[in-house]
Amino acid sequence: MSRRTTLPALALLATLSVAACSSPGAEGPQATPPPEESATDSGTAIEEPRDISTVTDACTLLTEEQLSGLGGAGSTPAVEESEYGQPKCRWSNDNYSVSVALFDGGGADVIFTKPDINRVDVGGYPAGHRPGNDRLCRVEVLVAEYQQIDVSYSRYGGETPELKDTCGMAQKLATEAVKNLPAASS
Repeated sequence: MSRRTTLPALALLATLSVAACSSPGAEGPQATPPPEESATDSGTAIEEPRDISTVTDACTLLTEEQLSGLGGAGSTPAVEESEYGQPKCRWSNDNYSVSVALFDGGGADVIFTKPDINRVDVGGYPAGHRPGNDRLCRVEVLVAEYQQIDVSYSRYGGETPELKDTCGMAQKLATEAVKNLPAASS
């Protein structure tokens, strides 16, 4: 065999060897898809999870005493259904409106993937809110891997600095509401 025929024959043999070792249709090494991020992976680990699945009345999550710092005459809680079709409660009077909604099926991907979300800590639980304004703020608190509570505070009156800080007040109320949630059983 001449040198002229030997080189093409070796090239053909090398090509056939590589093709025999590859699976049909393979175009190179296959990338392993990245694992799905869990609440723990996203920096939202929950050390003492709560369980909202047993709460049937969201009005039990804030007491009159916890609401008393808002000013104005007390209000009667109104039982409602949240946008998630789950328990919600609203308290309102001339100075404010406060609502607490439960979301069994929420989680870190619901809270922290929203645009402009500000991450905050609410009573040791990861939470987030969008930039508030001087009249309204909603805080969403991750209380278990797929459970959250949403606390909204709307200010109609009240001129103290604390009441004017709508997101600060929503966080304070959310901290109180979390205290009243039952602990998750292990």
